[in-house]
Amino acid sequence: MKIHMISNRTQSEDEGRELYRKLSAVSSKFLQMEMEYLGSVPHDFKLQNAVMRQEPVTIAYPNAPASKAISRIARQIINQPANTPGAFTAKGLSGLFARMFRNGQR
Repeated sequence: MKIHMISNRTQSEDEGRELYRKLSAVSSKFLQMEMEYLGSVPHDFKLQNAVMRQEPVTIAYPNAPASKAISRIARQIINQPANTPGAFTAKGLSGLFARMFRNGQR
């Protein structure tokens, strides 16, 4: 089993990758589980505004940095081959992202 990680509220992609490196080492050492880094979602006030509006940030603010990061990660998950070890199934997370982003490319 593989743990898929997304760093949240990061100041930079480098910060997200550094967090991944640290957590991956802990996961490997103590859980004997591999981690895969899917990306990071930057700290973004538009995301906080979308939460207050009770709307997905990808709909409320499609050009916000957080929206672009979420969309990039979703495309990565959707495009992962089903036979890849640790891949998301169509009924799982990738299926959810596929349904969310299929129509209208939000």
